Amino acid sequence: MRIRKAAIAGATALAVAFSGASIATAAEAPSDQNTTSSNQTENKGGSSKIGDALDADTNADGRKVFGQDADVSSQPAWAQALYGIGIASAVVTVIGGLVGPALNFIKFGPIKF
Repeated sequence: MRIRKAAIAGATALAVAFSGASIATAAEAPSDQNTTSSNQTENKGGSSKIGDALDADTNADGRKVFGQDADVSSQPAWAQALYGIGIASAVVTVIGGLVGPALNFIKFGPIKF
């Protein structure tokens, strides 16, 4: 009975492992037909609008963000946002590291409240 289960498990594992190894192919256009790109103005989606608002195409200098002479205000908006998110997440991590054990001690500690 154990050998049968092991054989079924092995066959299933092999089937799962090799079933995803198919090759995707696309049909090619005949060489006598020219493909042209449309010159229509496309409406930008939500992520493109956010990227434009945050100066996504502008490079940031890490030395000016994290260096000794840090001046985050001279960096693009996306770098400023990530810097703020990093500081906020560090603060939340420290608070969680202090509050979590304290609450655990209060709930399960030697003195029951």
